[in-house]
Amino acid sequence: MKNTTAIGSTAFTGDHLDLILNADPPIKHLVFTLDADEAGKKGTEKFVKLLEEKLGGHPGLKVELRLMPDGSDDPDRFIRTSAR
Repeated sequence: MKNTTAIGSTAFTGDHLDLILNADPPIKHLVFTLDADEAGKKGTEKFVKLLEEKLGGHPGLKVELRLMPDGSDDPDRFIRTSAR
């Protein structure tokens, strides 16, 4: 991936999503991955609600929600241990 950033789901706000949606040049593909634990699941639900509220007016934006396998703790550790 060319441009990436990481932020905890409990800290991800509508303002962060506004920055993404109003970037210049426009962002064309957004991938959102959270932990498989309860907090990650709640964060994903929060993110989906934000998308539903704010996504109108952004045709062509591809949004991917990647779900971690049950029992995995976080995306970084999963990649580091599974990419071998």
